[in-house]
Amino acid sequence: MGPALVDATIVWAKQYGGNGTFEQLWGVAGISEEGWIASVSSFDELDAITTEFSLDPFMKIEVYPLMDLAGYRGRLKQAMKAAASGW
Repeated sequence: MGPALVDATIVWAKQYGGNGTFEQLWGVAGISEEGWIASVSSFDELDAITTEFSLDPFMKIEVYPLMDLAGYRGRLKQAMKAAASGW
């Protein structure tokens, strides 16, 4: 069963990597972990994709939404200015 799950994971990653959903895929050195950057339009789409992952029933999947760093810094700067002026 183990090797078949790994094979299914490879097919799954190629499917979503090949259609552009996964922008990047990584393995984590020294531990049995993976990481992906996925470009999806909704959390529902991401949930559907991760549910198809062959190891999903055996794993805890954590999602960290990414955002544009420059936009974040601009919003942070505005919030700091507002806080300094007493809102």
